[in-house]
Amino acid sequence: MMMHSEDEEEGNNQYRIIRKLKAELEEEREAAATATSEVLSNISRLQKKLAQEKMESSQYKRMIGVLIINYDVKLSEKQAQVDSLKFQIQKHVQSLSEIIGGSSYDMASNCRTSDAEEEDDNGDVVKEKDIDQCWIPGDLNNDTSFVDDIKTETKLLQMGASTSSNSIQSGIQDIFEVPPTQLYQNKTPPPPPPPQIKKKSSSFGFEKYGMVRPNEIVSANAEPVWFHRDESTQPPHFTKSELFEQRLRKVERDFTLHRERNEQSRLLRELNNKWSAAQSLIRREEAKKLDDELSSALYSLLEVAMLSAGV
Repeated sequence: MMMHSEDEEEGNNQYRIIRKLKAELEEEREAAATATSEVLSNISRLQKKLAQEKMESSQYKRMIGVLIINYDVKLSEKQAQVDSLKFQIQKHVQSLSEIIGGSSYDMASNCRTSDAEEEDDNGDVVKEKDIDQCWIPGDLNNDTSFVDDIKTETKLLQMGASTSSNSIQSGIQDIFEVPPTQLYQNKTPPPPPPPQIKKKSSSFGFEKYGMVRPNEIVSANAEPVWFHRDESTQPPHFTKSELFEQRLRKVERDFTLHRERNEQSRLLRELNNKWSAAQSLIRREEAKKLDDELSSALYSLLEVAMLSAGV
């Protein structure tokens, strides 16, 4: 009887111990489930945060891309403006060189001595015209009979009009003189109309060639038509100081454009460097937070698993 009671008491004790262990195990399972749910919620929260940060980084990246495109467009526009200004400067320099070269063009460039030589349009070396053959109207230089008659009549006048011979030469030069403006306007102009000379009777035959006696020579009644050209069509004349100021302004403009381009490039590089640094910092912080939270979650799961295995 006593043996039977002892067995029953021992069985009751074991049953109470088993029930107690089961209750503790249930409590531990509930705690593990709670910890697991918390870890999963933390993981989902971190994933959402990571996705949000990725979205923000993509937005920043798009903004930076738009800024880079805008800077590229501005740089291309500036480069186009610089090219246009360079082309205009070349045109102005060319026109100025033509103006400077043409303003110094005078009678000496066309009427040189007979020994001077120059090249024509084909590159052949030709001999210069004599000073007496420069654009004199008519066939005065080709008519030998006219020259002979002039010499004869001059000899006849030497007795009474020795001083007037000089006035003949000066009067003829004044009549047939070609202005430098005509030489500048057209290098091969048509000959001007013959001057109107006052005619008088002469016993020496001067009227035969439309001339008068030496003491009766007068200048032309009217100036040639080409002498009064519209001066507004002539290119402007620039002095050396004006040319220097134009070149100085061109250099200053180029320097300003170069400085602006360098400043824009520097700002773009700084912006790119800041964006790269911000991206790297965000990635490091995200990786650090994710590693810390994942390690803590795994440590909690490991503790729960060890407790479950120990029980």
